[in-house]
Amino acid sequence: MSFEEDPYDTMLQADGFELAIIGVAEKANMKPCIAYSYEQCVEILMQQAELDEEGAHEYMEHNVCNTYVGEQTPIFIRAWEEYHA
Repeated sequence: MSFEEDPYDTMLQADGFELAIIGVAEKANMKPCIAYSYEQCVEILMQQAELDEEGAHEYMEHNVCNTYVGEQTPIFIRAWEEYHA
């Protein structure tokens, strides 16, 4: 008898950013992962870590977005308008 792991049960979360979850990202040949709003994560950092906007963006880039902890590492989605501003 074989039991397969449910890929939705093994998705990894980014601690402290629960309010920024916007959904689950899925792509062919990849396990699903939790998707976060990049902008909402920055807002959370500004409020909870008392960082200014520049510091929050720097923290996100160096300590959150550039972290890989396996194939179900969360992703952080930027609004198109913010990314191309």
